[in-house]
Amino acid sequence: MNKNEFLQHRDVSKFIGWLADTLPDITFNLKFPPSRYVPGGLEAQECHFNELLQFYRWQASWTQRDNSVVNSGDWETTKASTAKLKKWLMHALDQKNNEELRQASFAVLEWGGVLSSRGFLEQKARNGTLLDYIKMVGNIISVEGNRDLDDLSEQTIEKFNSGLTKIYALMDNFGSPIYDSRVGAAIAMFYALYRIETEAAATPLLTFPVGIARGNQARDPAMVINTNAAPKFYTTAVAPYKWAQAQLKLGWIIESLLQRDQNLFKEEGSLASRCHAFEAGLFVIGYDLRCFVESIGANNHHGAIIEAVNGAQRQERGWVPTGHSFRSVINYFHEFMEQRMDNTHDVKREFREWLIANDKCNTQNTANAYLFPLREAEFDLFNRDIDTLKVIACGDREGLEAALGKNARFAIGEDRQQVCLVDVWLTGQAYENRDDQGGRLRFLIEDMDAAGTDNAARTLIAVGRNVGVHFGLLDGVTSQPTEYYREFFADFQL
Repeated sequence: MNKNEFLQHRDVSKFIGWLADTLPDITFNLKFPPSRYVPGGLEAQECHFNELLQFYRWQASWTQRDNSVVNSGDWETTKASTAKLKKWLMHALDQKNNEELRQASFAVLEWGGVLSSRGFLEQKARNGTLLDYIKMVGNIISVEGNRDLDDLSEQTIEKFNSGLTKIYALMDNFGSPIYDSRVGAAIAMFYALYRIETEAAATPLLTFPVGIARGNQARDPAMVINTNAAPKFYTTAVAPYKWAQAQLKLGWIIESLLQRDQNLFKEEGSLASRCHAFEAGLFVIGYDLRCFVESIGANNHHGAIIEAVNGAQRQERGWVPTGHSFRSVINYFHEFMEQRMDNTHDVKREFREWLIANDKCNTQNTANAYLFPLREAEFDLFNRDIDTLKVIACGDREGLEAALGKNARFAIGEDRQQVCLVDVWLTGQAYENRDDQGGRLRFLIEDMDAAGTDNAARTLIAVGRNVGVHFGLLDGVTSQPTEYYREFFADFQL
């Protein structure tokens, strides 16, 4: 399906028309608690969509080629910061320089507060294929012209995540949106409300995936209103090409809507700039979908039933990981990949079967647990080359940098990712601040709100210590933070 066919589809056209009619009247009650990204927090009542840019907050920084630091926080400074990032990306592409493109891409990830993709980009750069791959996907995902969704397929999209979406969006000259968990949550919520109000049947064409918040926020419309749960990033429900398609479809919707309503974000100037402003508006309200509740209740949306959401449910289990012996898992996976002959099948399924067949574990549940640190939201080890896996399996600083990229420093956005590394940090904090096991459990449960029970806190410490010792972040005898721990985590705070 190409762009024209998509926009002319009955459901898409009606949804865009509904947005055009609804956005001028709907208001939002914003409440952001203080965090590293929103220092001091933020609270505002009855904000219209066209006013949201004044409430945009993303406290971020990144390092330029001359080692100077670019800081940003509100919408105006963020526009200036991302303009510099875009210029660097485009210069690297124009110069056909794989290494410079790697550095520019890492700077985008630094700005975005995400580690995801560093290993993937590092490997592409090392193989000399980074430039061609990024340019190819960037061209397909651009909102320019009459693109075809099928061009974003399993064959063309090797990986897509919260880091790569930022790179492709900044590369595009025509306003392709960053499709992260907050933007996805907001557009999914609008579509859910449209369906309730118009009694429209759901169509897979307008299925918008969402992420899992790392805090106490509602990022799935099903947490706020009676609707089906949205598919989640980093699960089998959202293949990489499906996430990429969602970015392209959202870009088409935003562009069409803004062409219809010339007044929406008109102060931003060009259509591409207005598209990014619209994306920023989605980003603001997507922080916590409870900001919709009062407006929905006031409008009633033809009898829509609003769930009681005085406190959003914790979508996962704080920072409690799936229990596993990290060092054993890494070594098992390296051994498995050395023996693997056929690369055409599902590596995850094959590894589970191999674990049981080779007496590495006794049950399917244990085998499934062993996949936890290998998945993309953790160390992203599936489909790594065997030489890289060997370095990672050996551990210490070299192992972690092989997994995350040279000179990596810990960064975490607003999604529940990098749980293993957060557990290393939490374990280090617990050992520094408490002298006995009971005190450390209370520290994690009561002071850090990272676990709910003693058993959960023990699992967190066990995984955190195992990962930390393997990569030289924690001392193997005392479990105290090492110098590398202090360097890697720097000023990180949850």
